[in-house]
Amino acid sequence: MRALPLILLLLAPTVSADDWGRLFFDAQTRSRIDSGKTAAEAPPAPRNHRLDGELRRGGQVIHFIDGEPTTAAKLPKGTRVGELWQENTQ
Repeated sequence: MRALPLILLLLAPTVSADDWGRLFFDAQTRSRIDSGKTAAEAPPAPRNHRLDGELRRGGQVIHFIDGEPTTAAKLPKGTRVGELWQENTQ
């Protein structure tokens, strides 16, 4: 009976390292993990926004940013329809 586990172990298929695939896809991911930082601790990437349009009606201005209407938009000065800008994250 002691030989049964040994026989099963020898008959089991072996797994090569190529079957596992890549654990990290780029050097940035490897360095972030090596430094001990998690994705939550990494600084957020700046978001790009696009001004799709502007509607002026009865003294109220509605901006369409990234396809969504808003009245509380903080646009950079001189932004024209169709232009992109990055959100200031500081």
